[in-house]
Amino acid sequence: MIKLFQFEPALGLPNASPFCMKLETYLRMAALPFEIPRFKLQQLQGAPKGKMPYIVDGGRTVSDSSLVIDYLKATYAERQGVVFFEEVEKKTRKELPIQKEPLFD
Repeated sequence: MIKLFQFEPALGLPNASPFCMKLETYLRMAALPFEIPRFKLQQLQGAPKGKMPYIVDGGRTVSDSSLVIDYLKATYAERQGVVFFEEVEKKTRKELPIQKEPLFD
């Protein structure tokens, strides 16, 4: 199971870091099983690059939200039922009406 290391919820948000929210949202949309272990700020020193978020998948540690998403796409692409952002985006574009009126006059 994938372990997602990120900051704890803050300011009424699931996470105050947009990079952590991006990765957690991706994992949820891709329907990949993951867990978020409790993380203390002192453990940040042990994080790759000293930054959040990062994942541990099996014995492999990957950091940087964009690199993690690339890794997940490459690793789990053949898995049945996994939906990736590009597919969701295509479907959303088809279903949402295009804004034809100007937002501001």
